[in-house]
Amino acid sequence: MTTPEPVIWAIRTLIWFAALAVGLVAAATWLPPYFNRVQVPPDYEDLGGLIPMTGVWLTAPPYFPGDGLAYRTGDGPEDIGFGIIAGMPGDNVRLVGGDLLVEDADVPSWKEFGTYRGIYDIGPMTVPAGHYFVVSRFHQRDSMVLGVIGPDQILGKVRE
Repeated sequence: MTTPEPVIWAIRTLIWFAALAVGLVAAATWLPPYFNRVQVPPDYEDLGGLIPMTGVWLTAPPYFPGDGLAYRTGDGPEDIGFGIIAGMPGDNVRLVGGDLLVEDADVPSWKEFGTYRGIYDIGPMTVPAGHYFVVSRFHQRDSMVLGVIGPDQILGKVRE
């Protein structure tokens, strides 16, 4: 007994659309992190190596101390900050005498960013879950001014 031609056509069509649906769901899930970019604002000169008006590739978590992070500082297209992660969720952060201490250990890369406008003592504070303490060169858009950076502000890690 042979299968009628319309049944074979229906089965092939069903398999084709199922494969197409699986492919679309996979692409929608896996591809966005690979095409995630943000443009460096035209007036930006806060973190070395970023050229204003160019696109910067971003990657998804996990984030680690020393990673470059892009985050929103407001609602406008140019309200983007870039900084280096100094404190992770749960870390105790404080600024004492111009030294940035995370878990009572000196952050060696802090010195290249300089002190924050003569304020030498901040904290101690515990970085909340899901948040990061971020520093940048001139401290215009970092945790010294804005406080910790939350998950709703994070755009992604700057890809090296």
